[in-house]
Formats: sequence, C-alpha cells, structure tokens
Amino acid sequence: MDFTMETLDERKFDFFIRKMDQEIIPIQMNLSTSLLSVNVTCNGNTNDFICKTSTSAIVAFLTSLNDRSVTLYTGYRHAGIQFSKDVTKYLLKISSQFTPVNDKNLCIFLMEWPSTVTLQEPQEQVTEAVIPLNFESCEDSENCDFLKGENGVKFGSKDTVEFTMANLDKEKEFKLLHTFGYFSPIFTLNDSVSCSKYSTKITFNDLGFIVFKRDGEKIGIESNSLTHENLPILKESNVQFYFFDNFIYCTFFDPQNHFQLHTFGLSDGNGENVLSIKIDYKSSVKSCNGIVKLIVVRKWCKIIVSKKYYIIYNF
Repeated sequence: MDFTMETLDERKFDFFIRKMDQEIIPIQMNLSTSLLSVNVTCNGNTNDFICKTSTSAIVAFLTSLNDRSVTLYTGYRHAGIQFSKDVTKYLLKISSQFTPVNDKNLCIFLMEWPSTVTLQEPQEQVTEAVIPLNFESCEDSENCDFLKGENGVKFGSKDTVEFTMANLDKEKEFKLLHTFGYFSPIFTLNDSVSCSKYSTKITFNDLGFIVFKRDGEKIGIESNSLTHENLPILKESNVQFYFFDNFIYCTFFDPQNHFQLHTFGLSDGNGENVLSIKIDYKSSVKSCNGIVKLIVVRKWCKIIVSKKYYIIYNF
C-alpha cells in the first residue's frame, strides 16, 4: 500500500503507532525523504519498532507499539535528512506492508496523525482499463439517462457517484471496473452531525465484506475475520475506506480531531478489475434514510453500462 501524507508544518510529521491487541503483525514501511537516493525503512516485529535510513542512521526506535509516538521530525533532523516539499506543502510518502502472523490471528494496526496532517489524494497516473465486451461508455450512449434514473444513484459534484443507501435494493449488485494501482476506488460514508445512527454492510464479491455500525461518536467496524467495537469518532467526521491486496484501510478523525488509519483483513479472494458490491443499510432513525450516503470518487474513470442494463462504473 502506498499513500502520501501532507502538511504545511513539517514539525507535525509525528504520529502515534498502536496495535489494538497482543497479536503480531510484522510491519514494514518505507518513508520518503527530500533525496531520491535516501529513504527511511521502518520495521516492526512483536512490539519493537525501528526506523533507519539507507545509511543506517537511526530515525526512531520504540520498544512498545502501545500508545507510543514516532517523532519523525526530530528523527529526520538528527539523521541529517529532510522531508520533500511541493511549493508550500511538506510531503511524506509511505510504502507499507502489513503481514498477518497467520490466517486466523489478525489485529488492527493504527496510525494516528495530528489534524494538521492530511491524506493526499492519489496523484499516480492510472492506466485506463479496457471496456469489456457487452458494455458501452456512458459518455457515448443515451443509456446514461437510464443510469441517472436509477433509484438511489446520483452523479454528484467533484467527479463522484452518490449512493443513497436506504433507497437501494439490497439484493442489487453494482460493479466497479478499475485498473489496479496504488489505490482502489476511494469510498466515503457521508452522514451528518444530526443523523449518525445507522448500520451498513458492504459485500465485495469473493473478497468478503465490511460492516460499519455508527452511533454518534462511536463506530464499530467488522470484516470477515475481525471486529472492533466502540471506536471513538468525531461527530463531524465521515469515514473513508479503500482496499489494497486483501486488506481494507479505514480512515476517520477521532474526537480530538486526530486522523486515524485502521487496517482490516479480507478473504483470500481475487477482485481482479471488476469489483461487485452489494449494500445492505439499516437505520432506526427514519429521517436519516435520505441523508446517509456512500460516495465513490470517479477520478480517472469512465462510466460504462451493460447493454443488458446492469450498472457498472469504470475506475
């Protein structure tokens, strides 16, 4: 998994690293610097975590991953290296691998960043996927009218598709066709401060499922092999998630306005380029049903529809 964090103040590149139980996930992360020839490699084994430059200078060393701060800014300075910069923003690209100790024992790995550090939108150029046979592009077909008329589906601003989940047929499949790169499609669970009590299950063909149970400032997240309940979440915060290989990555802000990243395991399926999803949404608050949405970013994509009128989006 590759992602980039950005901030206006490089001194904010410090984060908390945690595991949520005693199981082991060997962790390896490569961190960028201002020089292409120098990078920082972080390795975690059991509860030890050490970051070194390619010249073996120590950037960080922790003997526990439970509520411990990784002071990257200080470590970079002591090692004589700097963060890269793009005009006014400092950038930190992270390439990471999370390997379960076995198929049954998974734990949540968490990185908590200050609110002044944000996740950059993916900048990589994605190779355009080839439209499968028996499908056609919405851009060149009147079938777009059919797609726009689908109950619960709306083409929003900023290149998004909005699924009003209460209006969707929970038995209906929606297919996402995308080219595998660093990121899958980025999904956002969008609600409101006054309406944040719901449960939604999203099933990804043979990759498994993820369930979100939101109740105000608490959220529970469940995947095929792992459940974590009562995670603290900021009232104003939405939840974003995307997947890479057989892991799904969930991000949101906690009540202290700190950015959090949680990892969950999925089944050993093969999503290939076509990802089928089903959405099963429930809420005891009727007024929420027209508000809570699943928003999918359509950047670098074409929308195509089946000639048999099954809906498909191309990412």
